[in-house]
Amino acid sequence: MRLHGRIALVLEELYGADVEAHAAELAHHFAEAQSVAGTEKLVRYSALAGERALSTYGYEEAQAHFERALAANEGQETDAGAAPLLFGLGRTQGALFQRRKAMDSLSKAFDHYADAGDIHGAVSVAEYPINPGIGRVRVSQLISRALALVPPDSHQAGNLLSRYGLSLGTELGDHRGAETAFDKALTIARREGDVALELKVLANSATVDFLHLHWQDCVEKGLRAVALSQRGNGGDPQV
Repeated sequence: MRLHGRIALVLEELYGADVEAHAAELAHHFAEAQSVAGTEKLVRYSALAGERALSTYGYEEAQAHFERALAANEGQETDAGAAPLLFGLGRTQGALFQRRKAMDSLSKAFDHYADAGDIHGAVSVAEYPINPGIGRVRVSQLISRALALVPPDSHQAGNLLSRYGLSLGTELGDHRGAETAFDKALTIARREGDVALELKVLANSATVDFLHLHWQDCVEKGLRAVALSQRGNGGDPQV
């Protein structure tokens, strides 16, 4: 264990500013030296390795890193450090189609961020695009809580409302509630001149219309989205 600790410190110094690229290697040595080196650097490098693996689609590897970091972080005085680890784990579990586990991790991450007063972190969790399931209410509840944290007419609210409408329409079968959310999101998107958000709202709204057999509305919104995207690309439908 002492040898691993010495190796970890020497490598950390040698890598210098490039430690992130070697986070998995450093995390391994600090894990082997945990009893003598403590957990701070183990958590740090495991988290970095997890994010790096997640960004390159190494989901199983990322999951192992985040789980190790969370295990090492357990029992710490503050929950602030657990929030990004849980968020990373939740995104990884979502990519691996472990939906129930992903929602548990994301909900815990949201709670930690909200309790710490980190609104940006909480909203980031709620905006994560995990697909809502028919007849379930976990995603809708999470987004609803995030909406309570931001100004109702803000750009943040517009992004959340786009997701909220999709969740209401699929999880709860609430077409009217979904349309209300989409209308508010469209108003914000157009006021802000955010074409990407407007396209997302139209696409999500068309999806809900399709699921609720409002096929004409679905087609009309789809065509509006196509026309909007073509205007944004200089009118070239091939772009």
